[in-house]
Amino acid sequence: SFRLPSLYGPTVALEELRGRRVILFFFAPWCNICDLSISNLNWVRMLRDKKSVSIFAVGLSYKELQSIEAFLERNALDVPVLLGTQELLNSYRISAFPTVYILNESGNIDGSTVGYTSTIGLLWRTL
Repeated sequence: SFRLPSLYGPTVALEELRGRRVILFFFAPWCNICDLSISNLNWVRMLRDKKSVSIFAVGLSYKELQSIEAFLERNALDVPVLLGTQELLNSYRISAFPTVYILNESGNIDGSTVGYTSTIGLLWRTL
């Protein structure tokens, strides 16, 4: 459970997303693999029904907001970007980037993966 501010929009509470699958893509702005794989979220957003799957990129492991903004300048995203916390990093036990969690309609973790994940891999996990 979390309530996180969005970089360019309203605060997002995980509880409000019940009833749909959720992709949480945890990234760090200094992570090269994150640069290579985060654009796959745009494809998943285009290919999946927005009412059944919510997709979020969650920035972690940064000292200044400018590093997140610079990351997004390099990587145009069509999904909301949330600003994570150290507490969130610890509660999701994230030890490497990118880390992806898939939550089911009840809000429970259905699966996770670490490292590069292709568009097809992300799509498959949302079925």
